[in-house]
Amino acid sequence: MKDFLLFESFISQYVLITIYYIGAFALIPSLLLFRRFLRRFDTARRLERAFGALWNSLDFTERVKAVSMLFTLFLFMQICWRILFEILIAYFDMHNYLQSISKLQN
Repeated sequence: MKDFLLFESFISQYVLITIYYIGAFALIPSLLLFRRFLRRFDTARRLERAFGALWNSLDFTERVKAVSMLFTLFLFMQICWRILFEILIAYFDMHNYLQSISKLQN
């Protein structure tokens, strides 16, 4: 417990993995809530009407391309989120290994 309080040992990988999944699954509802929040502002409402007019002007193939592009962006966002947590886990693992090597030398 002392090591944890003195930041000599970091939080567990299980905590990071839990936070990753919470973030990954909470992303879409969070974006929808953020969109609802933005609707309070006049500029956001005007942008939404402009995007609606743009969407209505697209034919079927252009709509399919737009939706596939948005889906691809969503996948890239999820991959970036995953990479961030993999880097954090690797950093914590390196720290733990270096701490164990340091204790062996002393």
